[in-house]
Amino acid sequence: MKDVIAITFDAGSGGPLLTAQERRQIETGMYNGSAAGSVFSGYRGGSVGIVGSAVTIQPITFVIQGTGTGTTPVLTQGCYRGAFPSGSAELSKTLTAAHASLVRWDALDIRVFDHEVDASGSRGADIIYTAGTANATPSIGLPAALPNSIRMGHFVVPQSGGGAATFVPDAGSQYAMAGGARSNGSGGLEIYDLTAGAWRRIYESGPARFSGGYNPGVASGVTNNTWIPMPITDTIAASRVVLVGSNSLRIDEAGLYQCSGQVRLDTGTASGTGRSRFSVNGAEARQYNVGLTTDAVCLPLSCQLQLAAADVLRFEVNQNQGSSRNFSNGTVWNFIDIARIG
Repeated sequence: MKDVIAITFDAGSGGPLLTAQERRQIETGMYNGSAAGSVFSGYRGGSVGIVGSAVTIQPITFVIQGTGTGTTPVLTQGCYRGAFPSGSAELSKTLTAAHASLVRWDALDIRVFDHEVDASGSRGADIIYTAGTANATPSIGLPAALPNSIRMGHFVVPQSGGGAATFVPDAGSQYAMAGGARSNGSGGLEIYDLTAGAWRRIYESGPARFSGGYNPGVASGVTNNTWIPMPITDTIAASRVVLVGSNSLRIDEAGLYQCSGQVRLDTGTASGTGRSRFSVNGAEARQYNVGLTTDAVCLPLSCQLQLAAADVLRFEVNQNQGSSRNFSNGTVWNFIDIARIG
């Protein structure tokens, strides 16, 4: 019988003697991964506090997909697991002094050293702070990823006299046990769909929604007989619905939505028709028509729409009075409000 790598048999009873690499490959099966033999690197715990230039990190556990000497995952290396318990020297760092006039982004990484794999001369793990390069665009100066590592996040270090440094954790940095779930960072839970190769939201603390409005302040033209998307300049509240540009909403969670909107149109005295509509991905979904004979007419619309993730929703207005008209100004009459209800 061919030998099978396993950890459920004692070596004395015929079970195999395992190398560290073989053990790492076996433990990979305990965690979710986007490909067979891989894990999602991540950490738990490790809250970061900053007082002046002193950085303190709370105890932390981690899982890292092995990369060897580079930064590309190498499936044969399996996963490394470890922890930094209370009292570890690695849990204290010191920020480099701020630049005189430019913002700087500094990196915070957990790195594993494995001499048999990376010829580093070390065996173990460390939390590594690396100062970036101050730049007018600070993200450009952020240090590059390290081998056999996971980025915990980055520090934003303002220019000298510009205020206190802050820490920005990397999104999606929690590891997950196989078949388990992870936080999505906004009060919800996700599981990984191996077939689709994507995280799926399974719970949210509140519905997807968006509330916003537009008060032009000065006249804003609505061309004759042309559909004009209502600008959105005042976001009141948003959750998993993203404002794209200044007039479009990207839906990040599929479902049935209650959609409402209203614009106020300065129409003059010419007769015609005013129209409001919701469009989805550029195609009309619902429309409302009203006759225009007097000034300042409200064009409302309320409906329910079945929307898919990544759909783009707009609230639009149209008038055919023979010349350009304006959105009302001076009073907030223009709004859009949507919420997932099913």
